[in-house]
Amino acid sequence: MVLDILHSDRFRDQSPAAVYETLLDEGIYHASISTFYRILLREGEARERRSQATHPPRVKPELLAQRPREVWSWDCVRYKVSARKPARVTAHLRADEATVAAEPLSNGL
Repeated sequence: MVLDILHSDRFRDQSPAAVYETLLDEGIYHASISTFYRILLREGEARERRSQATHPPRVKPELLAQRPREVWSWDCVRYKVSARKPARVTAHLRADEATVAAEPLSNGL
């Protein structure tokens, strides 16, 4: 009987506690909240009762250049300037500059 109530169209998207409180407001008592949960657990239905959205898997974009200067990319790197001060230097480098400029920056700091 309790399972029929929980499966009814009126209560199928509500938690057992919400069903219990709604029925109690109407003057109807079938079982305690913990009994509602025990019955659902016994039936293997003790999970989120609302419909859950499923998101499609994200595809990582891949850029492929056919000619020079078709694809541009950049990277941010933070270097610690001083052990005493928490200031940082941020270097913004384009892909064609990265190999040339990154080595002196990283060695000098």
